[in-house]
Amino acid sequence: MKFAFGLLCFGLAIVFAQAAIGSYDYCGKPCTDSGSITCAYNQVCYNVFINPCEMKKRNCDFDDRFLQVGLASCLLSANKCRF
Repeated sequence: MKFAFGLLCFGLAIVFAQAAIGSYDYCGKPCTDSGSITCAYNQVCYNVFINPCEMKKRNCDFDDRFLQVGLASCLLSANKCRF
């Protein structure tokens, strides 16, 4: 019984870990980056964010709108440039 309970806890830990690695949908919470470069584009300039966590933080802080296209995140808000 103890083994089954331990196995259940381990399985739940894996599920939550996987969700944390791939989820950038929330604001104000720690975010684990996958290591990929996230690029955002608008009509004025290109923005390059260090990682999806930074991009999501900007989205939360400035209420910018992003469209996910494959591994790139496109910034939809106009005149939002960051160098």
